[in-house]
Amino acid sequence: MGDSLEWSIITRMQNPETSPVERFDAFRFRDSSELLQAYVEHRRDTSRYFSISSWAKKLGLPTSGILVNFLKRRRLPPEDLAARLSESMQLSAEESEYFATLVALERAQKSNSITVGPLERKLAALNFRARSQLLDGELLELGLLPVTV
Repeated sequence: MGDSLEWSIITRMQNPETSPVERFDAFRFRDSSELLQAYVEHRRDTSRYFSISSWAKKLGLPTSGILVNFLKRRRLPPEDLAARLSESMQLSAEESEYFATLVALERAQKSNSITVGPLERKLAALNFRARSQLLDGELLELGLLPVTV
C-alpha cells in the first residue's frame, strides 16, 4: 500500500451528531482493490486493534485469505459480499452503489463483456452526482449559493 494512498483520500465531513469526522471519499477510486486497501490502511492508522483477520471474521468469512485475494486483485468480491463490505466500511448509499458498480465493471472488463460501456457511464454519473452535491454543500456553507426551501 503505497504513499499514493496516504490519506490524501480523507476529506473532512460534518457529522450532525458529533464534531467533524474523518472519512475517505470512495468516489476517488477507479479500482475496488485500491478502495479496500485504502480502507485497511485508514483503519490500521486509526485503530490499533484492527486486522484483516478480525475484519474477515466480522464479515462472516471462514478465512482472511479471501479478503487478501481482493486486496491483491486476485479475485473480485461477489455481489453479496461487496454489499457486506460496503456496510462494514460504513459507506453511504451512494458510495455503496459506486463500489458495487466498480466491482461489476471490473468483472465485465475481465470477461470482455459488452456491459463495460454502460457501467463506465454509470460510474461517471455517480461520481458527478457526488461531486456536485459536495460542491453545492461547500458553496452553501460559504454563503455563495442561495438557500432554497
